[in-house]
Amino acid sequence: MKPGEFSIHAHGEDDRKTVVLTGDLDIASASILQGTVAELCSEGARELVLDLSRLGFIDSTGLHAVLTCCSVCHEHRCELSMIPGPREVQRVFELTHLVERLPFRESGVAR
Repeated sequence: MKPGEFSIHAHGEDDRKTVVLTGDLDIASASILQGTVAELCSEGARELVLDLSRLGFIDSTGLHAVLTCCSVCHEHRCELSMIPGPREVQRVFELTHLVERLPFRESGVAR
């Protein structure tokens, strides 16, 4: 995989999934994330964890995709939590005050 190249991998039980994002979440990859979360919710997921710990970059389109995922999960009554990204990614959430509105949790802590 090239530096910055986006990949997404969902794993877990039928109704509990972890979605691991790697690379750059930007205009080129935002729709992939949104489509994956919508599909998992439609298939009956009741709990999703978005793991941002392997992201290298996020832009405003990526932020919008994360917010859309929150809405999709809410509509499907699927509980969403998020594992924070590395400092440079998490800083974007802090600067936009989204860190206060989104369901972030520590990586090793189960909900």
